[in-house]
Amino acid sequence: MNQVIVEIAGHQYELKEGDVIDVDYQKDWGENKVVNLDKVLSYISGSEVSVGQPYLNNIEIKAKVIKHFKGPKTTEVHFKAKSRYRRKVGFRHHLTRLTITKIAVKKSSTKLKKSK
Repeated sequence: MNQVIVEIAGHQYELKEGDVIDVDYQKDWGENKVVNLDKVLSYISGSEVSVGQPYLNNIEIKAKVIKHFKGPKTTEVHFKAKSRYRRKVGFRHHLTRLTITKIAVKKSSTKLKKSK
């Protein structure tokens, strides 16, 4: 099975075809839209390994945007002793859920190196 390490919004994710991942909110990606992930750092297929410097250009990754949503609530409490000061603050991170639909190698003159 093909496996890649890809960079999305400054974070690195290890992906396989069919994976569902949650990434930071991407406002340019509408729901049910197919997006191309082009910042591929590494590609692994069986014993073949290819590492980009910094990115690989011959790997095509397509992902479908499932939905935009808010993540779980994170709470923070501020407290100062002896002054009756207490504050509770909550925050929910905006996320985008993707499903990886296709990982393919484009025809290219560069060959993948076999690992030993």
